[in-house]
Amino acid sequence: MTENTAPGVDASYSTMSLEDAANFYRNEITIQMQADGYSPGTETPTYSWLNTNYPGFVKHLQRQHDMSPGDFYTEIGVPENPESPAYFDHIEDTETRTTIEDYLTELREKRGLADATVTTRRSILRLYTETYRDVHGDTDLLTPLYDAEQRSSEMDRAADVFEVLNRRDGVLTTLASQRKYVQEVREFYNHLVTFGNALYNPLSELEKRFGWGDTPSWDNPSLTRDDVKDLFSVADSPLERFLVVGVCGWGLRTSEVCGLHMSQLHLSPSDAADPCRGRRRVRCGNAPTHQLLCDQSCPGDHRVLGGRLAGLNPGTRSNLRGISVLGRGNPVFCLEGWMLR
Repeated sequence: MTENTAPGVDASYSTMSLEDAANFYRNEITIQMQADGYSPGTETPTYSWLNTNYPGFVKHLQRQHDMSPGDFYTEIGVPENPESPAYFDHIEDTETRTTIEDYLTELREKRGLADATVTTRRSILRLYTETYRDVHGDTDLLTPLYDAEQRSSEMDRAADVFEVLNRRDGVLTTLASQRKYVQEVREFYNHLVTFGNALYNPLSELEKRFGWGDTPSWDNPSLTRDDVKDLFSVADSPLERFLVVGVCGWGLRTSEVCGLHMSQLHLSPSDAADPCRGRRRVRCGNAPTHQLLCDQSCPGDHRVLGGRLAGLNPGTRSNLRGISVLGRGNPVFCLEGWMLR
């Protein structure tokens, strides 16, 4: 789904204040939640759903406000009515519904889990029980657990539920979300085995049935120093070179680089201890103020691109720290405190 912007909210996530983000959630995201079957007044979306539909928003919360989605929900006070009695009304079996509600209450009141954590587990259990009902025409999740002879068949029924969820758009979209859903539901069943009368956990070893237990071998290695040199060498304008610096040096997304605006620029920085006196600087979130673009070569021999993130270790995220600029007299990008010779 294309990420849209609510009326009155800047199209670039990188410019959103926390208030803007809250308005965007209430005016835009909740509408899409309702279209996908969520109830914004009683629940928040799962991480998988939010990251699938609004990945830029999730990254903005993490980078600009140092918040997870759960932290953000707590900060802005959503959902407004998490204890709605209608939340599990789709479960016709009274014992099953009561057991789930008592379990969630225990998580919050006795185990001290954060409201956002309990809300996430509530949402996942609701989706699981709804899908179980749709697939098997039954909402009694407990009776089969009291009979050891039903172990195999009930494990098959639980696997059928995850098979359906895995095929559904916007639910189990990544290996992390697949594992997350299994673990959250399995914790509920573990509770029944440990503190109730359940004889087994139907989700035991479920990941092996779907191949979700293996650590994937990623095929997208990070760019090397030479790779970025090559990118910079073929850039034929200050704008293109700036994009290379912003993405590879500062670790910003291309949309974030393009979304920089005048309020983030310091056009008259202090000349003190500044080898690029009088040039423009840009503030990246809460990071130190950085040099944006020099119109000519810097004084001295600072023929360098710099980055605000340390390290140059292959395989790590945003690992490029500095790239040499070949030749004197070229337009030079440099970052305060990260000059490399």
